[in-house]
Amino acid sequence: MATYMQGKADEKTYKTAARQELMNTAVEESQYRKQSRKFAARQRNQALKPGGDVASGSLAEIAAADTETMELNALMRRYAGETEAENLRFQGRSAAASGGIAAAGHFMQAGVEAIGSYGNGDFDAFKKKAA
Repeated sequence: MATYMQGKADEKTYKTAARQELMNTAVEESQYRKQSRKFAARQRNQALKPGGDVASGSLAEIAAADTETMELNALMRRYAGETEAENLRFQGRSAAASGGIAAAGHFMQAGVEAIGSYGNGDFDAFKKKAA
């Protein structure tokens, strides 16, 4: 029975770790997006200096590509966090299932021993009823 309880405790631990991973990922993604906005603002400020043209030419294309890359990086960070959280949840479900299987095995073993004891005439509870 201890194995079953340990499996349930492990499941809870993994679920907590998964929630923490998702929260950490959300914070990291938010920070990354904030840094990306600051970078884009610096690019615009550089382009607005005398002689710069934000709306046309290679500077505009570079800024657009940088914006897309930064967005993809933020999404990849989110995906990595969600994947890790799902992995932790799976490990928790596996721990709980292993505990349940182990508990079932212990009950089956106890049943086999009881039946074997009865068949050998060693099971005291049945002897007392017969007397």
